[in-house]
Amino acid sequence: TLAWCRGSEVLHDLHLRKTSTDMTVAGQTLAPQTQMPQQIPRQAMSTQATSMPQQMYQQMPCQAMTMPQQMPQQALSMPQQMNQQFPVTFAPAAPVPYGTMQASPWSTAPQSLPRPAAARASSTVYPNPVEWWECTFLVPHEAIRQMAKDGNEILATMDVEKHPWKAKLWHSWYLETYCKFVEAHHKAEEEIFFPWLESKVKFQERAASDHKKLLIYLAKVKELSIQLKNSPSNALVAQIRPLFAQFQAEMLPHLAEEEVIAGKMAKVFTKEECDCTIAKLVAYDLKLGIGDLVLKVLWHQLQTWGTPAQIAQFFEELPFPVRMLLKYIWYPSFLKTELQWVKDLKGSVRPAPAKGFCGCMSPQVD
Repeated sequence: TLAWCRGSEVLHDLHLRKTSTDMTVAGQTLAPQTQMPQQIPRQAMSTQATSMPQQMYQQMPCQAMTMPQQMPQQALSMPQQMNQQFPVTFAPAAPVPYGTMQASPWSTAPQSLPRPAAARASSTVYPNPVEWWECTFLVPHEAIRQMAKDGNEILATMDVEKHPWKAKLWHSWYLETYCKFVEAHHKAEEEIFFPWLESKVKFQERAASDHKKLLIYLAKVKELSIQLKNSPSNALVAQIRPLFAQFQAEMLPHLAEEEVIAGKMAKVFTKEECDCTIAKLVAYDLKLGIGDLVLKVLWHQLQTWGTPAQIAQFFEELPFPVRMLLKYIWYPSFLKTELQWVKDLKGSVRPAPAKGFCGCMSPQVD
């Protein structure tokens, strides 16, 4: 391409020189002073580029000399367009935001993630998460914060003497969803994530002590919730309410402290190393039999604050069988059960008995 462009320029130069002299009809000899142009330095063009226009000049008639006037622009238009569409820069690459790294070829996620001005997450440390290390902790922490907020809203208006069915529904949501999720999160951190992180960042002892204190509040509320299921009473609700609020007051600074450590983690670990550890966490939860609950809660809460690219990457990084189970079985079940429980507890209308896959009545409303 370069040789052809250079040859076109030389041919165009020859044509300009020829038209400025007394040219004869095609086939006749030229004047001696116009037969050859001035010598072009050999350093400026290769032997292949110089031989082509000379041969074309000897063979082509004078009437065909009008075409080379447009050829240089046509020949150069394609490289110019390519340079505009694909500019080549040598500036150092900026950190790749979470949601754009290692995207699948079939992903429709955008290739850039500008940080929005308005806060999307409830975190006080990373209200607008973009980098991968910011989202590492926020994916589970945002789910815990949102469920704690739902629990406080439910307890603030729950009247089990007027709506006795809410006592059993609260027991199902708190024990089967909230407690299991928080306990699974803490256990996975202590067994897998904290030991890996402590190899380069020292903090595990304090985090483990915080977990023990938080689990005490969970156990107290769990005990009262069992009593509430067996004998609905507003007096029991009044005992649960401050304990749950105190649990949230202790949990929020604990989560924020762990999120601050994410900045240190990014300095000593790569995203690939972190992805390997997260894959171990998913396998650990699946082995314990609670992976479906953890993933469908994370998937749902991520859709409330994550960008389309972050949501797409979270889903694509899961193993293929897990993706299919989450999309077609686990998450549809979550929308009809756990999420519906929260909506019913915040409302005042007794939910209709829900039927499972085998036609069984849902235990929380019968």
